[in-house]
Amino acid sequence: MASSSSLGSSIPAPEAVQVLVSSLADESPMVREASMASLKELSPLNPLLVLDCCYAVSRGGRRRFGNMAGVFQVMAFGVRALDKKDIDASYTGKLAKIATAEIISSKELNADWQRAAASLLVAIGLHLPDLMMEELFLHLSGPSSSLPAMIQILADFASADALQFTPRLKGVLSRVLPILGNVRDVHRPIFANAFKCWCQAVWQYNIDFPSNSLIDGAVMSFLNSAFELLLKVWAASRDLKVRVSSVEALGQMVGLISRTQLKTALPRLIPTILELYKRGQDIALIATYSLYNLLNVSLLSETGPPLLEFEELTVILSTLLPVICMNNDSKEHSGFSVRLKTYNEVHRCFLTVGSIYPEDLFSFLLNKCRLKEEPLTFGALCVLKHLLPRSSEAWHNKRPLLLDAVKSLLDEQSLGIQKALSELIVVMASHCYLVGPTAELFVEYLVCHCASSEHDRIDLKSSQVKVRSVCPAELRAICEKGLLLLTITIPEMEHVLWPFLLKMIIPRAYTGAVAMVCRCIAELCSHRSSYNNGIFDDCKDCTNVPNPEELFARFVVLLHNPLAREHQATQILTVLCYLAPLFPRNINLFWQDEIPKMKAYVSDPEDLKLDPSYQETWDDMIINFLAESLDVIQDTDWVISLGNAFTKQYALYMPDDEHSALLHRCLGILLQKVNDRAYVRGKIDWMYKQANITIPTNRLGLAKAMGLVAASHLDTVLDKLKNILDNVGQSIFQRFLAIFSESYRREEPDDVHAALALMYGYAARYAPSMVIEARIDALVGTNMLSRFLHVRHPMAKQAVINAIDLLGRAVINAAENGSPFPLKRRDQLLDYILTLMGRDETDDFADSSLELLRTQALALNACTTLVLVEPKLTIETRNHVMKATLGFFALPNDPIDVINPLIDNLITLLCAILITSGEDGRSRAEQLLHILRQIDQYVSSNVDYQRRRGCLAVYEMLVKFRMLCVSGYCALGCRGSCTHSKQIDRLHGNFSNLPSAFVSPSREALSLGDRVIMYLPRCADTDSEVRKFSAQILDQLFSISLSLPKPLGSSVGGDIELCYGALSSLEDVIAILRSDSSIDPSEVFNRIVASVCILLTKDELVDTLHGCMPGICDRIKQSAEGAILAVIEFVMKRGAELSETNISRTAQSLLSAAGLVTEKQLRLEVLGAISSLSENTNAKVVFNEVLTAAARDIVTKDISRLRGGWPMQDAFHAFSQHIVLSVPFLEHLISVLNRTHVTKSDPGKGENSNLISETQLADEILQAAIFALTAFFRGGGKVGKKAVEQRYSSVLAALVLQFGKCHGLASTGQHEPLRALLTAFQAFCECVGDLEMGKILARGSEQNEKEKWINLIGDLAGCISMKRPKEVQNICKIFTKSLNLQENFQREAAAAALSEFVRYSTGFSSILEEMVEVLCRHVSDESPMVRCLCLRGLVKIPSVHIYQYTTQVLGVILALLDDLDESVQLTAVSCLLMILETSPNDAVEPILLNLSVRLRNLQVSMNGKMRADAFATFGALSNYGIGALKDAFLEQLYVTGRGKAAYLSDSMKVPAMTDSTYNKWLSENHMIMSWLLNSMVPEIGENFMLYTTASEIWAAARNTYSHTDNTPELFRIENQIKGLRQSDLPVAQYFGVLTRFWQQIDMYELNEWTCAADIAFYKKLTNQKRVFQFLSGLNKEFDDARSRILATKPLPSVREVFSEIRREESRRTLMLSEPMHTDESALVTNISSNRKTGKPWCDHCRRVGHLVDQCWKLHGKPADWKPQRLRNQRVVQANLAVPSSSSTSTFSKQQLEELKQFFDSMVQPWDQPTAFSATEGSIHATLPRLILHLHDDDPAVRHACRNTLKRFALLMEIEGLLALFNSNGINSDHRSDYEDFVRDFTRHFVQHLSSRVDTYMASTIQAFDAPWPIIQANAIYVSSSILSLSDDPNILALYYAQVFGMLVGKMSRSADAVVRARSSSAFGLLLKSTNSISWRVARLERADSARKGS
Repeated sequence: MASSSSLGSSIPAPEAVQVLVSSLADESPMVREASMASLKELSPLNPLLVLDCCYAVSRGGRRRFGNMAGVFQVMAFGVRALDKKDIDASYTGKLAKIATAEIISSKELNADWQRAAASLLVAIGLHLPDLMMEELFLHLSGPSSSLPAMIQILADFASADALQFTPRLKGVLSRVLPILGNVRDVHRPIFANAFKCWCQAVWQYNIDFPSNSLIDGAVMSFLNSAFELLLKVWAASRDLKVRVSSVEALGQMVGLISRTQLKTALPRLIPTILELYKRGQDIALIATYSLYNLLNVSLLSETGPPLLEFEELTVILSTLLPVICMNNDSKEHSGFSVRLKTYNEVHRCFLTVGSIYPEDLFSFLLNKCRLKEEPLTFGALCVLKHLLPRSSEAWHNKRPLLLDAVKSLLDEQSLGIQKALSELIVVMASHCYLVGPTAELFVEYLVCHCASSEHDRIDLKSSQVKVRSVCPAELRAICEKGLLLLTITIPEMEHVLWPFLLKMIIPRAYTGAVAMVCRCIAELCSHRSSYNNGIFDDCKDCTNVPNPEELFARFVVLLHNPLAREHQATQILTVLCYLAPLFPRNINLFWQDEIPKMKAYVSDPEDLKLDPSYQETWDDMIINFLAESLDVIQDTDWVISLGNAFTKQYALYMPDDEHSALLHRCLGILLQKVNDRAYVRGKIDWMYKQANITIPTNRLGLAKAMGLVAASHLDTVLDKLKNILDNVGQSIFQRFLAIFSESYRREEPDDVHAALALMYGYAARYAPSMVIEARIDALVGTNMLSRFLHVRHPMAKQAVINAIDLLGRAVINAAENGSPFPLKRRDQLLDYILTLMGRDETDDFADSSLELLRTQALALNACTTLVLVEPKLTIETRNHVMKATLGFFALPNDPIDVINPLIDNLITLLCAILITSGEDGRSRAEQLLHILRQIDQYVSSNVDYQRRRGCLAVYEMLVKFRMLCVSGYCALGCRGSCTHSKQIDRLHGNFSNLPSAFVSPSREALSLGDRVIMYLPRCADTDSEVRKFSAQILDQLFSISLSLPKPLGSSVGGDIELCYGALSSLEDVIAILRSDSSIDPSEVFNRIVASVCILLTKDELVDTLHGCMPGICDRIKQSAEGAILAVIEFVMKRGAELSETNISRTAQSLLSAAGLVTEKQLRLEVLGAISSLSENTNAKVVFNEVLTAAARDIVTKDISRLRGGWPMQDAFHAFSQHIVLSVPFLEHLISVLNRTHVTKSDPGKGENSNLISETQLADEILQAAIFALTAFFRGGGKVGKKAVEQRYSSVLAALVLQFGKCHGLASTGQHEPLRALLTAFQAFCECVGDLEMGKILARGSEQNEKEKWINLIGDLAGCISMKRPKEVQNICKIFTKSLNLQENFQREAAAAALSEFVRYSTGFSSILEEMVEVLCRHVSDESPMVRCLCLRGLVKIPSVHIYQYTTQVLGVILALLDDLDESVQLTAVSCLLMILETSPNDAVEPILLNLSVRLRNLQVSMNGKMRADAFATFGALSNYGIGALKDAFLEQLYVTGRGKAAYLSDSMKVPAMTDSTYNKWLSENHMIMSWLLNSMVPEIGENFMLYTTASEIWAAARNTYSHTDNTPELFRIENQIKGLRQSDLPVAQYFGVLTRFWQQIDMYELNEWTCAADIAFYKKLTNQKRVFQFLSGLNKEFDDARSRILATKPLPSVREVFSEIRREESRRTLMLSEPMHTDESALVTNISSNRKTGKPWCDHCRRVGHLVDQCWKLHGKPADWKPQRLRNQRVVQANLAVPSSSSTSTFSKQQLEELKQFFDSMVQPWDQPTAFSATEGSIHATLPRLILHLHDDDPAVRHACRNTLKRFALLMEIEGLLALFNSNGINSDHRSDYEDFVRDFTRHFVQHLSSRVDTYMASTIQAFDAPWPIIQANAIYVSSSILSLSDDPNILALYYAQVFGMLVGKMSRSADAVVRARSSSAFGLLLKSTNSISWRVARLERADSARKGS
């Protein structure tokens, strides 16, 4: 923390604050906010200085300063921060005058600047209230536009400081009252608000000082006058705002005026307030506030009686009651809503009145309730609910009146009133108001509304307007909570609720409340049973409580819905457990065991919903529960009583309610347990009478109930049904209605017939099997069912179909129970079903289509049932059923929940038809094939779901058929296993003596060849389900075939073991498909085909191949491809078995398929199958068929216009390109040509000819052979391809080299050569088969950007290396020689290829050595691209060889880090980062410091990628900065070298060992020694190890190795600068190139100055020279800017010139539509290269044959140099900065001077007259630079800096630094997080590295001139943070004033807002951090004189 007084005196604090104040008017909001924040922080430290600066800029007003609002805000902060001793009344008065002058100069109201000026005046008033008021009073005397503003200021002052304002109220009122009469309406709200604030201030003053009242007679008189004016004039204004503000003010004034005046004003004031309630919720709240104050003053005054009688209050109260009802949904906020505030204030008003007139208020509220006007009644009930707990004692004797009033409201229909009434009932119960019958009435009221629902019909017309809307759900929730509260929390209510709640169970109106009532009953039983065992005695004693039978009947039926709200089923079951003692004794134990199971089933509703049949399951559980309960009870009287209860409760349920259906079933199961036939007959009559059979659910419940009764009383039920059937439509009334209504005659019989059909069906279903045969025969035999066929409604049809299905199931059940009998007229019943299944054209039901689908699904299910019963179907009936049903496979897939069951039923029906058909195996096989062929159209459909259905059906039928083949039929006709059946061994059994029923079908009967080609392509289908089913179909087919007897003379494709092995393999594939559907379909298909190929017999194979055309032409491409693959597999594996006839027919099928297939790829695959057939069979036969087909096409078709091309030509290409067939095909074509003379024919003729003579055919075959030869030659032969393969390397190399040249031509606009070359290259790729290389070429070969085509060559080289590794060595030899070519593009292409090939040179060590040598030699190529590519190649050396060349590669990289081309430098940095990952320490350590220096130079590059890589690479170097190099490397990190150059000369004297500075000298001396020694290679460094001081080492090295000067190098650099031009480079890149030249000049120039004047003059000259150099090379577009800069006096610095030009470039880029053009070429220099034939050129000795880095005149001869004749091999190393460890070298003069310059530069002042980048790698510390760039604009730079800092944390070993570098601040991109991190880092740094603060400050200050605004801003903040935390007086003295001055300059001159903003923040940080008293008392001289003068 800065604390020096001398520092304070040197701080230009006034100037800093002035700059901050000036920045308040900056155009950037960011700068304004930062300046405001700094000034707020500084105001408490030196408020007078802040005020002086603000005062200085404020005197010109808003016209001269653009942000007077900000100035006034700062002045307000400053005035508030003033101490009493600092307050100068005259000065403060000037501030007040400025503020008032601004206010009176404008007619605006409430502007930003005006509010800020007002805040300043209020702040002044806090210190000098009289002064402020005097200033304001000056402008209150007459009419003025500023008058409202002055009044508002007084109001604000009163709110801010009531204690100082109240004593001055008299003066305010005396000046304001005279002008009140002239105030315009628009200003009256301001004045009224002021009176409100003033009165509130008085109230506050009286609260704080109750004994010191300031309201004297004069003030009272003023207030009375103002009150009268506001009441009589303003409150009566037409302007609503005036009225509202006046009432608000009057509400505050009523307590301050006299009681006499108040009493006089009440008749006028009260109506005025009440009138505002008509204006909306917000205004009502204001009115209520005022009204409450008025009531409070009028009624609760201590000085007299109430001023208002209750009669006078009734108007107020009547007005307030409707306010409670006001809805304010649109005004709801997240906090306290306006409606709720108003509601509470109204209740406060009523509470105030109630405290004075309790009984009158009670009577008033009851009267309002009796009026039954909804708003008043609702409000009264709410007030009663609110006041009842507070006025309980006062209203105790009024209890009966209240109960009567509430009772009278129980029939109100308004939801709002019902809600309020319910809440009031709960409050009354909590205060013991509810007792006796009245209490039961109120409880019943709550129960009634617990049963309400959203569907209840409620009249909301009035409530929606007047009362806040209440929905039924809200009312129900309130009543449920209230009822539960009464049960649980009020013990006195237990005697009321029990057993009264039991009566609430039965009524129909309370059904919806059963769940809550049951919960309350359970709570009561649980609570009372704990202390009262006689709980149920109370129940038995009550006569009006339902008996147990009634309760049980009600509960059982209400259990129906397991998902009912409030867990109704669970609550009912719980209550049943509690009420078990009311039932027969033996039921309790059963229920304790059963009820928990039922509760567990319904415990999770969400889980229950997952089961689609949960409702049916639950209903069955209820019926079983009831049946078992009746069995346990075994009390006939009780059961009959329960039946009577069920009978009575029919009235409780609506006919369309599903509970009614359950009630039928409950009564049915009960009647099943009763033996009294008369009782049963009577109950079923009642049941039928009560049932509404027009409702399907009720009808189904009735039918099930009748079925349950029929289980014990079948004849009774049948008699009832016959009676119903006989009376259908026979009544006179029905016949009369039928005359007038055709629909009536149809609809009612439909319902009756449907009900009767279902009742018959369920009667048969539940009746005993032993007695139903005769009944069913009677029912069917008498055609009774035929009467049901005339139903027309879909639901009625479904009922009849279900009935027939139930009859069939009854027959099946009888057979299963040992009482089989045939169903007579079964075929007739099937006709009935098919008739009902069809849709009548006259049907017009809205949902007929959906219902029709459901009807058809049920019909299919019924058909299946009938098919399964005896007798068996006839063939005619079977075909009729199939014809009527198979079409369902084509139904659309939606709705899926209806379609899927329908399809499943259809498949089940087909399976039933199959297993019941035929008398023997052959007939069953025929039936199977018949059905399968009918389904084939769906199996091969192009619709996915149709294929799935077809395949599924085939699979299911085969499964059933296989079962038949295994089990067969018994002699009596039973299928499957039965007591008569015998198991037969199908493989080894003797069938000669077996009856025909046991004979299995033969294998031939299955037609496996035909079936296989149908289903095998489906195994490659796109649908996974189809693939799986198809594989299973094939498995079933072959499983069946292997289980059947083999036909005589047949041969399977292998022995039986092989077949079973193939079948096992097929089953394994199916198992895989079932477990993992994501497996590769092609692999699965191949395995299936392989298995099928083995399993087929020869004849089946031939049939499969002959019938392959439909499979190949399949509409699903994948299936077609599968068929082709299958044919190829069959031909390859078993082609030898085919005869010539079979081959011919197969070839014809394939050629026909090829002609029908138009898709190109598919056709090629077909041709591949033909080729495979030729290769594996008799090729001559296939060739003849192909030529014959081609001849036919030539005659009959126009082959040039065929869609998809001519298939035969594709076949010719296929043969010509076939490895095996090309020669045989060519020989065959020659033989055809030799047979006959060629005759000409016109291919276009003969299109209509159908017959071709043999002669014509022979001619056309010959012509076809010619076509075939042409196609053969165009397709490419073996000769041409072999030639290319033999010269692969040279051809490829030539193409690549020409590729570069053609791109060079394309860049000049000549594109045709490139296109031609690409065509040749693509043809080459196709010829040699390198398709991947062809894809690379097609990807972007025509793009002319150099980087893109260079990368393309690299991709080609990589592809070749992977595809043809054996060719790499030969290719590389060619390219190594090509690097010496003259054309740049050719060398670049060669380098691009070599740089990629070197990656794959692992196995070629000899060529690798040569490649490395060439690449190292050509890193000095004149082409930057070649240099980059060579360097990239060097770092791609394989890892097994890289250690051998690491030192050499690092040397190259070190040299190229100083390259003049930025792209080369960027490549060098990237390559260095790459190679450091694998470099050994001994290779890096010798050049570690050199690398560090160069990387630091690149860390300030204008290229973001360069900066990022440089930072990242510097971080990677930290891995090597360990051990002996750690200190040296850390010094590279810190670069604390200021003043260290003296250690290299004799000027640094060695202190005595006793001297206090000796330890410091010793440490730094050893540090410099380590730097020097580690800069040398070990062989040289060993010679200097014994020296004791750094100066001795330096002197010895200089004397030993320095022998030349730097003049040639300086000459070379100056020549290059002279010829340098911008051209098409961006300004930043052009300036970067110049900067690197200037860096080198600064390094080589050695100037020793003796006086400061010379230094300054040299700086000026150097700057001027570099400005001229920079401007002279700019393009013509910058002529105007160049002239403008040269005219500036004095001449700006080169950095400022660059910034100006860069801004001009940005402006032109944004505004000009055309890009800049120039005539000069990029970076043209006048360097004479004299390069001939690609030979190297030395710029030093001007000779050819070597480069400057190898020049002996400059470096001397190498130590290992030998004459040419003695050298076997020469390894040329690139420009290595450090020799390899195996050589001896010397320090050159250049190297020594560089090292000397490195140390000298450390003592340069921060304002060295060089560009920002010149030698800054030596000046700037790396660690500060990392901190600065941590928030770089470039994200990549930020990321690199973060990672590098984290690496350095371990190396620096500072406590807490590692945690800081891993915190969120360093990883965040937010500015605030970055600044927090900087503060934390600076704190650690100042604490642990205080000795390096000097260097860090110097480095950071250098960055003030960085070319990036964000870095400047970061540097400003970092330096300010360091200074604010440093306690070092030397640092503060050295830098504090300097930084201040620079900040002032940045604030005034910087064009970047972020820089100005951070400068503003820095001012605040620096000034706030110092404890110096001098700056805290600093003042502006002009301001001091002004104050003194005043």
